[in-house]
Amino acid sequence: MVMICRSALFSLLLALPSVAFAASCPTPYNGAQLLNDIQLMQLSLRNEDDASFATAAGRLDSGMACLTTAAPPQVFATAFRLMGVWYWYKQDNGIARRWIRSSLELDPSFQFGADDLPLDHPIRAIFDEERNNLDIAEVPVEAMVLNIPAGSRLVMDGRPLDKPAATLNRFHVVQQVGTDNGVRAVWLIAGNSFPEALMRETTAAPVAEAPKEKKKKKGEEEAVPAASGVGQVQRVERRRPPEKTPIMVAGGVMLVGAGAVYATAIVLEQQFHPPDWGELKFQNEDEMNAAGSLVNGLILGAGGLALAGLGVGYWGITIGDSGFGVHFATDF
Repeated sequence: MVMICRSALFSLLLALPSVAFAASCPTPYNGAQLLNDIQLMQLSLRNEDDASFATAAGRLDSGMACLTTAAPPQVFATAFRLMGVWYWYKQDNGIARRWIRSSLELDPSFQFGADDLPLDHPIRAIFDEERNNLDIAEVPVEAMVLNIPAGSRLVMDGRPLDKPAATLNRFHVVQQVGTDNGVRAVWLIAGNSFPEALMRETTAAPVAEAPKEKKKKKGEEEAVPAASGVGQVQRVERRRPPEKTPIMVAGGVMLVGAGAVYATAIVLEQQFHPPDWGELKFQNEDEMNAAGSLVNGLILGAGGLALAGLGVGYWGITIGDSGFGVHFATDF
């Protein structure tokens, strides 16, 4: 069957470059690149285009620990889910399940559509198994509190992080975000293995707040604090992130698409209300039920696409006008 051929092909694609747990980031990876790779992987999965899926997955794999944009939880859930599929195809079931747990923690009700994967695809069973046994209890790091760099906040998987606690047996992306929503540093961690630079003992003195400075005009340089003891303080020029406009446009396109899908559903729904009941176009009950299912599916799809468009559009709007500072990721 197709699945046997696809698994064999993926075994040949494992030689593609893939840096899952890099200790540093040679190349930044922004929100527009993330969104593009997610969309390409979803489309490739549906079209059984294994080569394109593997290429995009390799970029996502190496870019996860270098994400220079503060993405919302929905985006992380999708990225983590695709990483789980990718590692399953790479025959690394342990890593695949960790990514799957990460995705289900953010979106526990997700189900693959019939167009995404065959109904008998084995990864569906893995998702169901992990969903049924999902543990979302956060485990704190004992006797430690967060040591948040001045003028910043921390987020984990797109959600606010206010204490050194996380769920275990899965991966998390921790980002240091400035007051302008610009990402200053990022770490890919396992469980609650937070970077030492972001923690201090409960009895230790907190980091002093940065003195208030006169607001700099756009175009001036500002110092970005290093987020790890191994890093150097860098200076970057404030600028509009290049991914801001593409992400906002993508959100708008998705909203327009949702409107088009809904309009199609309304037109098809009119088949059930002819001027004369004798003009009903359906030949039998099966045709009527199929048409009803199609209309319902289009309406649900339009709603989901609209929500996704709003989320992506809001993500683009909230991206700050900031350069990106130091890139760090935790070794596993």
